Amino acid sequence: MKKKQEVVAIVAIFLAVLVLFSGCRQDPQAHKADKLINYLADELELTPAQKEMLEEFKEEMLERRDTMRSARRLQMEEVMTEIKKDAINKDRLMEMYNETKPKIDNMAMFIISSLVDFHSTLTPEQRTKLIDKLEKLKKWHSYMQD
Repeated sequence: MKKKQEVVAIVAIFLAVLVLFSGCRQDPQAHKADKLINYLADELELTPAQKEMLEEFKEEMLERRDTMRSARRLQMEEVMTEIKKDAINKDRLMEMYNETKPKIDNMAMFIISSLVDFHSTLTPEQRTKLIDKLEKLKKWHSYMQD
């Protein structure tokens, strides 16, 4: 009987720990980015400096993403408010668009600059490996095909 109680107690503790920690999930995008960085580091044999460059890019991207998400949520609320009205204020929607466009352009410039900077650190062998990986990726994703 005592053995049965011990087993039940252990199972109960295990389930309690599982429930407690199930809410501590990592950001799925950050997790995917970490996996990609580790994959690239292994496949391209990146130097520690190159891997660090990717880590810094990831952190900046995630920070910018969070900022853009919160702004997008506020914007969506405003759009919903406009839709509830009898007549939508086209000028306000255009104003919202004009406020958002520079942020998107800024993000694109950051990505392009980061890619150029990272590319400049790659050896010819690393570039060749990267192209090979991208060609294989292209075969599996229809949006990348001609």
